[in-house]
Amino acid sequence: MRSKLWDQVEQKLRCLRAVSRADVDDAQRFVLAKIVDIYVELKADDEKRFQAELEREANKEVSDMVITWDEALAEREARGEAKGVAKGVHEAIVLVVNHRFGSPPAAFVEALEKIDDLSRLHDLLDQSLTVNSLDELDLDW
Repeated sequence: MRSKLWDQVEQKLRCLRAVSRADVDDAQRFVLAKIVDIYVELKADDEKRFQAELEREANKEVSDMVITWDEALAEREARGEAKGVAKGVHEAIVLVVNHRFGSPPAAFVEALEKIDDLSRLHDLLDQSLTVNSLDELDLDW
């Protein structure tokens, strides 16, 4: 039996360690890390502590993986990998929607797959984690 519950910083670090070791490609790892970032929100003091923890050698695997969305997009686009990232985000959105609301209609998936703007997809992924229904997503389908 655990003597204490994990605090938010420890929870985020443990989740990101698991993501860094996951047997997935970089695009999928990035999407998983983004989901952790959305779900495990840190207050300002905790964010400072989290950043300090990233500098510890014990957390090198996480610090090597943690970069901002914009930096990752710019890096992927520079390497011509934006389509692979978009495909990974499409899949993540469908998985989240399926988990939260059941299998999405074909029209929803078709409309989603037409989007290749990574910033737009990022917004849709964020929304898919918090909306109460598919109709609340900012997607015309």
